[in-house]
Amino acid sequence: MRTTVIHADRMLLNDIYPDKLRTKLERTVRESGIELVLNDIVDQDQTGQNADGVVTTRTGRLVPADLVVSFSPAQDFHKVAK
Repeated sequence: MRTTVIHADRMLLNDIYPDKLRTKLERTVRESGIELVLNDIVDQDQTGQNADGVVTTRTGRLVPADLVVSFSPAQDFHKVAK
């Protein structure tokens, strides 16, 4: 099974966390075999079951995908968590 994480920022998580932690997380994720696509976004209309088997990021990258799961931006989570 192939897993790809597409994240809109230059590093995983957001800048609330120190770069050292974010860099270590990225290294750990990559070493576990998960592909990372950073500084890119998949639009909401491509989430869920994907009949085409591929999603296109805003930069035009084609990423094979049978299932797409979308997460809300971290700032929304922090608002809910308060």
